[in-house]
Amino acid sequence: MITPNRLTLFRIALAISCPILLIRFRTPTADIGVILLFILACLTDWWDGHLARQKALVTSIGKILDPIADKLLILGLLVSFVQLGLYSVEWILTILIREVVVTIVRLVKLGKRMVISAEWAGKLKVGFQIGSISATLLYLSFMDSGFFSNSSKFIAMFQALHYLGIILANVFTIGSGISFFKHLDEHA
Repeated sequence: MITPNRLTLFRIALAISCPILLIRFRTPTADIGVILLFILACLTDWWDGHLARQKALVTSIGKILDPIADKLLILGLLVSFVQLGLYSVEWILTILIREVVVTIVRLVKLGKRMVISAEWAGKLKVGFQIGSISATLLYLSFMDSGFFSNSSKFIAMFQALHYLGIILANVFTIGSGISFFKHLDEHA
């Protein structure tokens, strides 16, 4: 039986596989594989939430594992982009710090038997992070394939989307961090 928690564990496996594939195998085929695995991971994120709500299968462990799976997927690829020279470390530092601090706070609260679910600002932030990663994966894929090497306008468009994506991801990451800490006392 497919359960939300099993889907989340599958997403964690995908989150680990994407950076390994992206870093270890630098080919256009590997790029396409990472894009497909990333899409599958994003779909399982939607699917596990849908199943949990629809069938009343929301669990405390699921409330913790789901955001951790998201963080592994997002941070793993962002760090991979730094390693590949697509981002400078400063571009992902805000995202990295916010995700680590919020996760630590969630785990501390969990130790006090308080589960903090994701709020709308955090979900919006994840959406912009997914958009940013998608734009960068497409940009990388087009650059690696050489297919559009004669079309500098096309490459420039995806490069601009790649830069715009990380800027927006940072803006929404900061906003969701502020919202998280602003509403933290409501969970006490």
